[in-house]
Amino acid sequence: DQASPHFATASSTFLPLITAGQYQAIEGSAGVTFYAPADVNEVFIEEVVARSVSVYETLFGAFPYPQLRLTTISDAASAGIGAQSQVLLPEALWRVPPDDSFFRTVRQVVAHEIAHQYFFNLIGITDAEEGWMSEGFAEYAATRVSTNIDGNDAHLRRNYWSYMTSVPPEGDAPLQGIAVRMSPHSFEIIYNKGSAVLGALRALLGEANFDDNMQAYVSTFAGEITTTQEFERFLVERTGHEAIPSFFEHWVYGKGYPTLELEVQRADLDSRRVTLEVRQVLPPGRAL
Repeated sequence: DQASPHFATASSTFLPLITAGQYQAIEGSAGVTFYAPADVNEVFIEEVVARSVSVYETLFGAFPYPQLRLTTISDAASAGIGAQSQVLLPEALWRVPPDDSFFRTVRQVVAHEIAHQYFFNLIGITDAEEGWMSEGFAEYAATRVSTNIDGNDAHLRRNYWSYMTSVPPEGDAPLQGIAVRMSPHSFEIIYNKGSAVLGALRALLGEANFDDNMQAYVSTFAGEITTTQEFERFLVERTGHEAIPSFFEHWVYGKGYPTLELEVQRADLDSRRVTLEVRQVLPPGRAL
C-alpha cells in the first residue's frame, strides 16, 4: 500500500507464519476484514476490534492504515502478532465466546496487537534495546481499552502487581537496554512494568496532560524510528515538568522497585480494632 509507511533496516528481518486449515473472509465494519476459521459462525472479537480502534483514534490520532485485517494462524505460533495492517491470531482465540472467563484475555491480546499498528508499525524502534517502546507501549494502550470497556483500571493494576510479585530483585532489569532481554522475567518487565510505568507517568503529568502529549508524540514521530531518549526529551520540552528526568532515570533506565513494610498495632489484647501502617520503601538512592 503506497499510503503506508515503510522502513529500511541494516539487516533483513523475516516474519515466519504458521498456517493450517481452511479459512473464510468475513467483512466487518469500517474497513476491517476477518480471515476466520472456516467453521466459525460468529466473530466474537468484532466488538473488541471496533472498540480498540475507536479508543486508539481518540488517544493517538487517526488509524494509520486504510484497512485492518485479522487473520488466523496456527496455535503452534503460541502468540498474536501485530504486523502492519495485519493482526495475526492463533486459531483457538477465535473460538472463545464472550461469556467464557478466558475471553477477557482474548480481548486484551486483540487490543494489544491492534495497538502495534501505532507502536512499532507507525513509530518504529531502533533495536532490541528499545523493545519496551513497542511491547510496553502496546500493552499500556491495551489497558486503556480495558478501562474504556470495564470502567476501571484493573488491567493496569494487574500488570503492575504481576510484575511486582513475579520478578525478584536479582531478576529485575532496566526497561531500556539489552540486559532486560537476558532476564528470565523479560516478559513481566517489558510488558507489565512497561505499561505500569506509562500509567505512573500519566499520573505524574496529569491524565489530560499526558494524553495530549501522547497524541502529539504519535503525530510528531509518525513514520519515523525513535528511541527512549527521544521520547523523554519530547516530554521534557513539551511539558517543562522538572520531575521527568528523575522519573526516567529511576524507573526506565534503572532497576529495582519499592517494597512495602507493614506494621500492625492493636490498642489492647481484647480489642477487635487494629491499626495498619503501610510504608513504601524505595531502593537506595531512589526518589519518587
